[in-house]
Amino acid sequence: MNSNKFLFLGIVLIFGVAIGFVLSETTTPIIENPLQLSQAKERFSPSDTITEDQIRVFRNGVQISLQDQESNNWEVYFDLSDPTWSTFTDTNSMDPVFDQGANTIRIKTPCEELQVGDIASYTYNEGIIIHRVVHKDVDELGTYFVLKGDNNPSSDPGKVRCGQILGKVVAILY
Repeated sequence: MNSNKFLFLGIVLIFGVAIGFVLSETTTPIIENPLQLSQAKERFSPSDTITEDQIRVFRNGVQISLQDQESNNWEVYFDLSDPTWSTFTDTNSMDPVFDQGANTIRIKTPCEELQVGDIASYTYNEGIIIHRVVHKDVDELGTYFVLKGDNNPSSDPGKVRCGQILGKVVAILY
């Protein structure tokens, strides 16, 4: 009889740990840097309406808490696998799409699914850069991408390889 109680308690414990893992929350964004190769000029970008305290990122999605003019509370939930929340420094390279302090959500994307026009994050030296894919091709080393900030006059230096790609932006939260 006691062994059944221990088995039941073990199952409950494992279930509780699994639920905690699935519902665990990221409360701070990753800081990403749009790469500034030359002095990009300031361009007006949309202002932020959704603040960091309204964003909750979980392993299985993103929740945004909103309040309308009549003080009604709304919850918006994006069902995403392993999303990452990012905010940005002030380089003006992605103006007017987003600017300093903007919040984005990115997901891991297989290299073969990333297309020209997508906004992607990638590792560069010891930082993380976010720019738009402007060219995709294959050479003797495999698939590579050329990325460029929307407000930069030229593309980022070098070819960006699949191993450098962290993911694709699927939401910009203003």
